[in-house]
Amino acid sequence: MNSFPFVKNGIQIIPRVVLVALLSCGLATRLHAQGGVAPKTLIDFSSPDAAAQVTPTDASQVSTTSGKDGIDVAIKAGDASFPGLAIKPASGSAWDLGLYGHAELKVKNTGNKKLALNFRVDNDGDYRKEPWNCEAKEIDPGQTKSIRVYFGYSYGFHPSFKLNPSAVILLTIFAAKTPDDLAFRIESAQGAGWAGEKIGVDPDRIAIKPRGGLLLDPSISVQAESQIVTRDGAKASMAGKSLRIDFSGGREESVIFRPPTGLWNLNEQLEVKVKVKNIGSTPVTPSVRLESEAGPGYVVAAAAPLAPGAQTEIVVPFVAKVPWKPVTDPQQANPNFKGTWENQPGTGTHYFSNKTSGITIISDNTPGAKALQVKSIIADLPKLVLPNWLGRKPPVDGEWVQTLDEEFDGTSINLHRWNVHTANWWDKRMHFSKDEVIVKNGMLALRLEKKPGYNNDDPTGKISYSGAKSDYAAGQPDTYGKWTQRYGYFEIREKQPTAPCLWPGLWMVPDRGLKAGTDRWGDGMEFDITESQSSWGIHRFNIACHWDGYGDTAKSLGTSANYVQADKDGFIVVGLLWTPGSMVVYGNGRELFRWESPRISQQQEDLIIQNEIGGWDNDEVDDSKLPADLLVKYIRVWQRKDLATPDDGPKPNKGDLDAYHETLPAADPVATPVK
Repeated sequence: MNSFPFVKNGIQIIPRVVLVALLSCGLATRLHAQGGVAPKTLIDFSSPDAAAQVTPTDASQVSTTSGKDGIDVAIKAGDASFPGLAIKPASGSAWDLGLYGHAELKVKNTGNKKLALNFRVDNDGDYRKEPWNCEAKEIDPGQTKSIRVYFGYSYGFHPSFKLNPSAVILLTIFAAKTPDDLAFRIESAQGAGWAGEKIGVDPDRIAIKPRGGLLLDPSISVQAESQIVTRDGAKASMAGKSLRIDFSGGREESVIFRPPTGLWNLNEQLEVKVKVKNIGSTPVTPSVRLESEAGPGYVVAAAAPLAPGAQTEIVVPFVAKVPWKPVTDPQQANPNFKGTWENQPGTGTHYFSNKTSGITIISDNTPGAKALQVKSIIADLPKLVLPNWLGRKPPVDGEWVQTLDEEFDGTSINLHRWNVHTANWWDKRMHFSKDEVIVKNGMLALRLEKKPGYNNDDPTGKISYSGAKSDYAAGQPDTYGKWTQRYGYFEIREKQPTAPCLWPGLWMVPDRGLKAGTDRWGDGMEFDITESQSSWGIHRFNIACHWDGYGDTAKSLGTSANYVQADKDGFIVVGLLWTPGSMVVYGNGRELFRWESPRISQQQEDLIIQNEIGGWDNDEVDDSKLPADLLVKYIRVWQRKDLATPDDGPKPNKGDLDAYHETLPAADPVATPVK
């Protein structure tokens, strides 16, 4: 019989007689999960030589202690950019992980501060070519997590340096510059998986939708050890079906109630309700904050102090308390500078509902011990209230005239206003087709479906901008060369699709005429009035601005954390108020975003409606959920009389499928109704 294990075609094979023995102790299950390849230990903590494998990256700030249970690491507060440690092979030569698909590190946060840790796997080579792969993970005090680095992928399992797993020379574990003391234990480091394995999903990033929005409820079983995290002296435990919290009276005490595993996906809700009772002898005013993988929401306090025995419900909306406002920077007007700008402090929110990582209950910091009973935590939708001006006029006073009233009546789109052929600069898995631009039942439906074909329905490439065939068909009408306006109020009522991997939206881009094109330089700018990723759900969308090209000097600002409640039919209303030096975006009539700047576009702009495949923050496409539609009930535009110009409005055109190509006789398509 062959020795155990032996290798065949690069895979470790377990003989039958040994496999039968393994079944009795459960090890075979683990090996099956590994594709028949037993994990490879990269540092043996029981070995007296283990300590020699470990080197702090900055000895003045980092100390390590090796023991039989792992490596204990202490990082002092300091100025080191990347404090941590390096682990090298015990043999002095490279680790050969050619049989494996990833390296895996198991870490416990033994300190009292949140730990953001990076795990890097290196080949030898020129550091400027970054010959490594790396992943990062946040770990709360007391938590134990595994960090996986798939070979050839980095930071979110995105394609990266093509690491040679047969020549791994170093493991590096490091934090960022820290004002706090940090501590953690490395419990294991190993090669795992198998060569060619499918890139997995990080279990800590799987977002589960709670049944009925119930996060804490008598009907829900709670795993106290993993779901309750205490900070700065607070204590918490499950008392029956409720969460008991004890604050000692110190500053900044808090308790985080987390999902049992991974994250919560609350993209069907817009608020969280926390029911609390004061079970102590001291008045208390607790606060609540929502946490997410992308960042926290804002703090909401109880409306009044709770007397002993009193209870209340704290309602925490997802929508920002103060509209998002970008920081002001002179470089925003520098044509030679590339940059992206975030929000001013105290404006907007960074909370992403589909990646909720916990609910934090915070002490009021007043002296004296306090005790709370958290009876329930429920995600929900508030009552929908819409202003009566919505859809009828702009949100501000002025002498306004309606300049576009697109109700999508009839059975075909108006080709004197809209093009349905256009270039696909984004996702080459997809092509645009007139057949996916559907007008019926008083609505526009932009369809995305699995349907092989050619862009602009043209296999010759003469009007398609590409002769390549692709698997998915989509619709994207625009008004380039047919209708434009500078300044005004632009409003859309839309129902966003829910199928995975879709990217719906309403854009505006500078239209300088058919010869000049859609140049974003100078006084031009791309407005993304509303764009979304279908994984966010129907209550959230992105607002953004892009200017000074798409290359080395491209600039942008915006926010993806804009919440607006869909009505009973699933529709939201989004509006842009654009005046000289100002843009304000509204969701269902509520101001969500405001930017005041002389850099805001001063050009005529045309409209683009899209429902594309892909995007930057989405799930994989699921063919079983297709076809999927973006529905548009109307697009309405107003102009303030004192801002009107002769260039506003419709342009002379033949009503063909593409305004640009109708000026080119050799490629002039036949104008046919789009059904």
